[in-house]
Amino acid sequence: MNNLKQCFYRKTSRSVPIDVIENNNASQLLEALDGENNIRKIFNKMKMPQAEFKKTLLNLAKHGLIEKLDPEEKMVDPVFFQKLREKLNQIDGSPGETILDDKASAMGIDLDRIPVIDAAFIIEMVADEIKSEIIRSNFIVWAVEKLKDLGC
Repeated sequence: MNNLKQCFYRKTSRSVPIDVIENNNASQLLEALDGENNIRKIFNKMKMPQAEFKKTLLNLAKHGLIEKLDPEEKMVDPVFFQKLREKLNQIDGSPGETILDDKASAMGIDLDRIPVIDAAFIIEMVADEIKSEIIRSNFIVWAVEKLKDLGC
């Protein structure tokens, strides 16, 4: 368990197989991997034997259920998602929170910790809910500009 203070993992959007759900250790570890707590902190909290912890972590990675985060990786400022919600409210009249948060929840995405590299995916995912192609295109351009304005 050397130098794990700089090692962060998070869940991916992949569906979790039933054998992982039924495995208590895997299920608990998958839940604990939030991208904000390092592996050492999670290991200490889980109180699982080191060999079992390592085996479980490797198994989750092998199935593509988790991904390692680069501690230097730039994250999207959460202000961006608030602006996105406000814009969606203006466009559709429907609550932007519903569109954005429901999509993120369905995909297992935590909007508080989104790498900049994944921002385009989030924008596209939300834009797909806009029926008018012209408005959708304008929304995408607007969202990319907002990302740039926030230094992303």
